[in-house]
Amino acid sequence: MKKRFLIGIALMLLAAVGLFAQTPVQSWAKSYNRDGQIDLYASVGYWLGICVSATGEYVIGEWNIGGIPFDYGVQVMGIFENYSTDILTETFSVNYWGVAPMFAVHMGLSNAPFEFIVAAGLGFYGYMTDEPSLDDQGFGGIGFATSETAIWYFADNMGLLVQFAYVGATSIWGIGIRYGF
Repeated sequence: MKKRFLIGIALMLLAAVGLFAQTPVQSWAKSYNRDGQIDLYASVGYWLGICVSATGEYVIGEWNIGGIPFDYGVQVMGIFENYSTDILTETFSVNYWGVAPMFAVHMGLSNAPFEFIVAAGLGFYGYMTDEPSLDDQGFGGIGFATSETAIWYFADNMGLLVQFAYVGATSIWGIGIRYGF
């Protein structure tokens, strides 16, 4: 399911690039970042329970592929999810956490103040639970990490974001804010 989602996002980005490749770049593509910029992202959502994410990014530079500007940078993302569940009349809670260094690519639109970010890397994850049969709490391991973010800019350095992220063993989504300086 998660692989299908990621493949779908990649195909949509390729379709968007192909659709707009015939028009002059100045009319639809825009860079919203500058070299050396630091961006902070934070989001809150509800999936199986409360989801929280925080990300810091350092924008390294810009690729210009066929006249289309793509910004790129490195991110460090932290996620947390808490939920309670009932299994066979027993209620217990689970807290998942993850931390992931990732490489990110940005693509912005100039006709509307939107930017799309895709990031991937390796994640460190774990969990804590009060479920009695699970006594192997703590560090879960190292796994794949990804993040997909859409940002609507309402000011030069601030925007409203929607984000989906997966780190190792859990996925979260959230709505939040982006601040760049």
